[in-house]
Amino acid sequence: MHQSAYVASALGSFEIDADGAYRSVSYPDKGSGRARAEGATVTFEDGPYAGFIGELGSNSTGAYIHFGETPSKAPVSSMHFNDHICYR
Repeated sequence: MHQSAYVASALGSFEIDADGAYRSVSYPDKGSGRARAEGATVTFEDGPYAGFIGELGSNSTGAYIHFGETPSKAPVSSMHFNDHICYR
């Protein structure tokens, strides 16, 4: 029998303010940073997730940010092994 198991992302929890400021509540010692949204793409400019690029999406569970296996590249549209999904 094949079964999928889901584990918490290593990214931990983070909060993004309406003005683009963000902070990681999972890595408070790494400080805060700025995130920029253009269309459906979110780019983390500095701070704990500097260089990460994610795509905004939503499903029946709610809004999410999809990060690909290589955090510095926008993810492909479908999920792949080693991708991260962060839900609100």
